[in-house]
Amino acid sequence: PPEGIFDAQPVGTPSYSAFTYLYNNSKGNLTISSVVPSGDFALAFNYCTGTLVPTGSCYYGVTFTPTAGGIRTGKITIT
Repeated sequence: PPEGIFDAQPVGTPSYSAFTYLYNNSKGNLTISSVVPSGDFALAFNYCTGTLVPTGSCYYGVTFTPTAGGIRTGKITIT
């Protein structure tokens, strides 16, 4: 999804894992080398490694552990 929202979380306390699906809607293979969250977000698990064939899908999970109060932002880089 273009955006994910986690519930309010006490500073230093990890959230639940949010599952995200990645779908290859192209006509060619999609090679995935890494899934890397930034900021206060961390990869909980990753089933998106290697090659996704056309119409193939995979999923990964992200947790949120705020290091400070207020709204926190980050991004997920998939290469």
